[in-house]
Amino acid sequence: MDRIRGEWIGDYSGLKDARIVLEEQAGPAGEWLVVKTWPQDTDTQ
Repeated sequence: MDRIRGEWIGDYSGLKDARIVLEEQAGPAGEWLVVKTWPQDTDTQ
């Protein structure tokens, strides 16, 4: 299964200008999954 990673900047879950990293799984659904969000998760690595 191929995965396409992308980034989206906008309003997400009440977070303004949140940086969202999306990962799409190549399949019938082709849904976008939220992998990581900023600035909610910072310095977690």
